Amino acid sequence: MSKEAEFKQFNRNFPHFSDLNPEIVFSLLQKGNFKFYKRNEILIRPGEVDKNLSLIINGLVRAFYLIEGEEKTIYFRHEFTAIGCYESLFLNQPNSQFFQAIEDTQVLTIPFVHIERLEKEDLEFAYAINQRIKQLLVLALQKIERHIFYNAEEHYKILMKERPDLIQRVPQKYLASFLGIAPESLSRIRARMTKE
Repeated sequence: MSKEAEFKQFNRNFPHFSDLNPEIVFSLLQKGNFKFYKRNEILIRPGEVDKNLSLIINGLVRAFYLIEGEEKTIYFRHEFTAIGCYESLFLNQPNSQFFQAIEDTQVLTIPFVHIERLEKEDLEFAYAINQRIKQLLVLALQKIERHIFYNAEEHYKILMKERPDLIQRVPQKYLASFLGIAPESLSRIRARMTKE
């Protein structure tokens, strides 16, 4: 597939970019590279300073910490969302998380320096980026609140209501890790819910 054809496909799949000047979006995407990762492949490791923002074209990625040999999944990203090492992008510090493809995954990786340059040159683009960062902050706060105020079963029920597709796509061990419980506990939750 040519770069132009890939761009057209990308533009169809990412409708939230439609509020931006198409020429700006096109010039930005031209600076990116399409990459493919196989299932279970690590995209980014802790300790790296990764100054790229990657838009997921298709596939599924999880972010996790490795603490005393145990994986702690903190979030999943799917088609039409972005992943990035925010410590690296905003603070120029090494990343502290692993990013792993849990399905065959294709991303468009854009050096963040081009995004920062466009923010300075175009107020409309800067506003759009600012709005998306605010959305990410709200989502992060909601995730923290769920871990504080809800037990694993309640959290699982919310996830089933909001993202039933993830329940089907994410392996149970990663889903259990995200909920902060053992896979066996998640099996018991699912069994109880089946009986209800």
